[in-house]
Order: sequence, then C-alpha cells, then structure tokens
Amino acid sequence: MYRTTAVNSLIFKTIKSITDSNLMFSRNLFAANTLGLDTYVLSRDRTKMQIPNVDKFKAKMVEFVKDENAKNLIFTEDLKNMVHISQKEDIELLSQMIKRFCSQSKEVRFGNFIFGPPLMRFFHHVKDSEGALKLFKDESLGGFFDQVITYQILLDLLFEKEQYQEVLDTFDIIQSRQLQGARYPKHVIILVFGACYKLNTNESFEYAKKTWQKAVDAGHIPLRRGATFLSALALKQDQPFVALEILTNLKGQNYVSVRALKSLALARLKRFDDVIPIIRSLLDVTNPMNVKQTIPSDVVEEIQKLFKEHNTIKDLQAEFEKIVSFLQTHGHLGTETLDQVLCSEIQINQDQQQRQGQGSQQHQIRHVRNLKQVELDRPSKSFRRPGLHELN
Repeated sequence: MYRTTAVNSLIFKTIKSITDSNLMFSRNLFAANTLGLDTYVLSRDRTKMQIPNVDKFKAKMVEFVKDENAKNLIFTEDLKNMVHISQKEDIELLSQMIKRFCSQSKEVRFGNFIFGPPLMRFFHHVKDSEGALKLFKDESLGGFFDQVITYQILLDLLFEKEQYQEVLDTFDIIQSRQLQGARYPKHVIILVFGACYKLNTNESFEYAKKTWQKAVDAGHIPLRRGATFLSALALKQDQPFVALEILTNLKGQNYVSVRALKSLALARLKRFDDVIPIIRSLLDVTNPMNVKQTIPSDVVEEIQKLFKEHNTIKDLQAEFEKIVSFLQTHGHLGTETLDQVLCSEIQINQDQQQRQGQGSQQHQIRHVRNLKQVELDRPSKSFRRPGLHELN
C-alpha cells in the first residue's frame, strides 16, 4: 500500500513539475522530452526517495570538498546523487565536487558514466544559465562537457533565457573543441540560427550566412528549421533574394514555414505571378493525414499590402484576393504568426535522440557511404531526414 502511494505521489509530482515548467517558460526551442528533461525530473524524484536523509548527505559532501588533504574521494555515485538532488542553492557545492572529481586520479575511476548531459539538465531544470556557462568554460574540467547533447541542452537554456549573443559565443567555443569532428551538430546549428534570427542585426546575419556556408562546405546540410530561421532573418534584413535561395535548396516545399517565407520573399521581389501558385497550392495539396494546410495570417496581410502598393497588376491582385477569401472561408488562414510558427517547440522521438547522441560519427559514416555511391554510380536511396515532420 505504501509503495503504491509513493509511486502515485512520484508520478503526480513529476507531471506537476513538468507542467509548471512548461507554463513558466515558453521560450524554449526544443521540447523537454527531446532534451531528456522529463526523465531527469523522474530521476531526481527517485534519487530523493532512495537517500534517507538528503541534508545529511549534502553535509557529508561539504566535509569532503573542504578536506584540503583530499583524503575523502568523491566517487561516481556521490556525484550522480548530487546532480539529482541539488537545488539552486547547492550549485557552489556541486561545482566544487565536480572539480574535485575531475582532479582525482583516473586510476580510482573505473566507471564510464558521462556527467555532461545530466549536469546540464540540472542547470536547465533550475534555469541557471550563468552557472552552466561558468562550468562549461572552465578549462580545468577538460572534456567534461564535450558531448553533442550537452551542447544542445546548454544552448537551448541560453536561448530560453534570451541570451542570444551567448549562444553564438558558446558555439564558437564548441567549434574550437571539434568534438569527434562535429563542428556543426545539426540540432545545435538550429539554435545558432535561431539566436541569429532573434538578434536580427547585420552582424548576426553575416554570422549566420558564414556559418551556413561553412557547414555546407564541410558536408553538413542544416535541417529545415535552421534554414527557415536564416531565411526569415534574411527577410528581416531586407534581402529577400537570399531568403529565396536558402529555401530553394530545401526538400519539402509544402511545410507551413517554407511556403510562408517563400511567398513573402517572392512578393517583396515583386514576383507576384509566382506568389499565386504557392498560395493556391494550399487547396491543391492532398494530405493523407487529412490535416488542413494553412498559412499565417500576418504573411497574407503583408502580401496583400504589397499587392496594393503595385496597383498596375490589378488582374493578379483580384485573383489573389479571390483565393484569400476562399482560404479564409474554409479555415486555411492560421491563427499563429510567422514568428510563432518559426519558434514553435521542436519534438524529436527517442530513436532520433539516440542517433543525435552519436554525434558526427554517424555523419562521417553517411558521408563516406555517399562518396562510395557516387563512385559506383549507384542510384541514391530515398530517405526522410529525421525530424522534418516535427520541425515546422
């Protein structure tokens, strides 16, 4: 009976914790389950139930880190427990334990537990980006945080805290570390382009363009969400031709974000005759899931305004207005703005997370296979890039 009650209590607290977190912080880019934050919350609650006296355990760890002669070692299990029971006020103790743990002889560490991801999840959980950055930049910790998923969690936290310039600065550090050759991890790149989009400066635009080109030159094709961020930034910087070029290279032109940005770019380039087919395609696309195709209302409103500013094309304008009227009547005008669509939460399933965690090693394998296919002149196999359906 007690066990059932305890389990039910654990589930309730976990759901409440995750729900409260989602209500309080809605600026995150990646969903909690994508970053492993939901399972981290479960692990926290389980760990607290397994430790009879949390305060006593913390007091013991304080004594250990104060031991100048280092007689008391910080073991893997000690640090694992501390990562899962710490509160924001325990960050200094946790930091000292990490440094002591890393300074100990590797001869006493036989496990292969990787602390980077759960530790960064802790900082994300307590919303302490400054503490996370301080440890991440600490050179004495060596490769403690050098995992692709750790990078992603840290940059997502910075993005959520609206520290967009810090996202770019941290990405520069990531590139310098060149983990397994992974200078352009695909989900990290999304956060970088998202930060550039949010900054919306000439400097961030140049940074984004250079990063895009370097990634492509290195054989990495940024995911669609990253491409739409860059395209939207180009529109904000009054360079619709750049926005159009980025979008043209994407597979899957019928996504809400791609269709909206492409229509807007063409309208700003005064290519109104090319806008009409894209808007009309909302009605032509057959969707096996029976999901209604939409376009953000603010995009349609801007295109309408651009049409009116060039009243020499009245026939096209009349056709456009007729289509818009039909779209409005049949519920094809989305209630979300273009910005909301671009910044909507990204969901990635567990299999994709596992592939992501393998870093650039998988990219290198794919790259070699692609080269072999070209050499043997074999037809390339069609595949669906992970996450495209979820990254609208």
